[in-house]
Amino acid sequence: MKKACLKKTNLQKASLKQADLMVANLEQANFYKTDLTDAKTYGWIIKNADFTDAIMPNGEIYQSETTDGELNQPETSENHLKK
Repeated sequence: MKKACLKKTNLQKASLKQADLMVANLEQANFYKTDLTDAKTYGWIIKNADFTDAIMPNGEIYQSETTDGELNQPETSENHLKK
């Protein structure tokens, strides 16, 4: 998927472990609960993409901010985190 244009794509709950997303255009894409563990993400374009509860390349679960600036608490996900 290197250099792919996936603008506005729905990737909800997809498993993109170790995917090569380098320089991919992912503007406004939906990554809700997507697993991006160990994905290559250098240079990806992610303007306005939704990463709510996604497992990011470093293994952390993305926590979006609420309107009052507080971080949302992620679901219990000890089974998903790799440390």
